[in-house]
Amino acid sequence: MARAHPTPAEIEDALHATLAALEEIAHGGRVTVGEMIARLGGRAYGPLMVLLGLLVVLPTGMIPGVPALVGLGALALGLQMLTAHPSPWLPRRLREIELGEQRVARMVARWLPRLMQIRRVLRPRMTLIAEGAIGRQIAGLAAGLAGLIMVPLGFIPFLPFVLGLALVIIGLALAARDGLAMLAGCAVFVPAGWILLGRLLMLIG
Repeated sequence: MARAHPTPAEIEDALHATLAALEEIAHGGRVTVGEMIARLGGRAYGPLMVLLGLLVVLPTGMIPGVPALVGLGALALGLQMLTAHPSPWLPRRLREIELGEQRVARMVARWLPRLMQIRRVLRPRMTLIAEGAIGRQIAGLAAGLAGLIMVPLGFIPFLPFVLGLALVIIGLALAARDGLAMLAGCAVFVPAGWILLGRLLMLIG
């Protein structure tokens, strides 16, 4: 039986669960990564990619160590998607990480309505590359690549932001089975590669 496409309400629910956890962080709450995964339930891969990406896109990404932790999480998610693990699992140390940062409150308030409006843009299209095994393989490769780059090289200016943006877009595309958005997310790796190449050339020169 063909898998039913998500309704706009289902897409919004997945986004809302992700953003609600982030909003709690922004307003000084203490929440663990494991609690976030529990909130997202069985459809956690896409929303969790969104959440990890936002943690480096928002000012929290400037906190020392956050890009590396996000990279580890992205790498773990990527490997699980590539091996068809039914639901996300993270090592205990990552699940127990507590996040709380009041100073991102205004930034989150700015992003919440914008991301919730994405439901008007996302829709099932080019679904062959955004659903089922193929969709998870593409998202898994992207998450794994972002993690492999971010863990050792997250200190390079703007690189974590660009990689985080790719995770956000691909995570949303996976939740909505939107192949066009999936391609857009993969395209974000082009400027990430450009930044990395420029940095390497500077070190060589």
